[in-house]
Amino acid sequence: MRRSYITTLAILCMLPLQGLAQSMAVPVSITRAQLSVQTGVLRKIVARGERVYLLDAEHHRIAVVSGSSTVFVGQIGNGAGDLYQPFDLDVDGKGRVYVQDNGNARIAIFDANGRSLGGFADSPKSMGIAVNEAGDVYLGRPQLGSLVAVYDRSGRKLRSFGTVVRPSSILGREFSRYDSRAAVFNRVHLAIDDGGNVWVAFAFMPLLYKFSPDGRLLLEKRLTYPELKPVVAAIGQVPGPPDYAEMNFDGLQLPLVTRDVAWDAHAKRVLLLLGNERTVVLDTNARELAGFFPDRDSGNLQNVSVRSNGEVLASIFGSSHPYRLGAKSEQPHDGKEVK
Repeated sequence: MRRSYITTLAILCMLPLQGLAQSMAVPVSITRAQLSVQTGVLRKIVARGERVYLLDAEHHRIAVVSGSSTVFVGQIGNGAGDLYQPFDLDVDGKGRVYVQDNGNARIAIFDANGRSLGGFADSPKSMGIAVNEAGDVYLGRPQLGSLVAVYDRSGRKLRSFGTVVRPSSILGREFSRYDSRAAVFNRVHLAIDDGGNVWVAFAFMPLLYKFSPDGRLLLEKRLTYPELKPVVAAIGQVPGPPDYAEMNFDGLQLPLVTRDVAWDAHAKRVLLLLGNERTVVLDTNARELAGFFPDRDSGNLQNVSVRSNGEVLASIFGSSHPYRLGAKSEQPHDGKEVK
């Protein structure tokens, strides 16, 4: 019987749709992406249409790459159009760039040509940013009582949605002492699909949500992948009383359950990057289609993003180069590729 295949990495590889158990993932090659720009330490990479946006944390700027040309957005400082310790970014349907400008505690906005459009205060400090086609800004702000708060470009709050989850309800009764600090465990990564739906991946709990554009919960997925068991177990080993504080700006040091969530506009899929660097490919109902992980010995993937041709790009912690994920095509038994 002929096996079915899904083009998960588009022109780079063919991963089997049938027969991939949750405990399995296909190793894929990881090589430097051929982009005509040199950055400092790369914090995040975002692909939109023909453009690739590189968040250069070392030089406090965004490199916007289109073909052989590069435009740099921002520079170190605290004035209009400046950035200081940028942490995250997203892009709207008109090419406007929205940056979580961490050091300046603001959301900085630039037009498609890199000119400053101002922005608004990022207070309380958010984690997770996504922008829809119209330019509404979605921020993870559980400190305000909901998972996600939505703003227009002037910073006016439009709405909020998503119930803040008690850690003990997901991680067990031993976490009840942290229920009073639930905002820490409700930090999220965000992505918006072609229908305007909002995908919410919890950084420190094994949960994935999908919300409608107006904030209705459409689905909840408990992440039960075997690879996550030691990660979740490590969360339970957090030492000290609830006020234990180190490294995490919320006041707790926790291992990552998920590192990123991204929408693949090419194949109409969701890519979920787990804490162990496995990338899970999900359909729009959050059913697993495939899984893969980078075949290499060092560095940790920070995020993934998919170009319009299906090329999967990734940033690696501490690296100054964008990478691409790919693999050799697999062949079914008759020797022909099934697309």
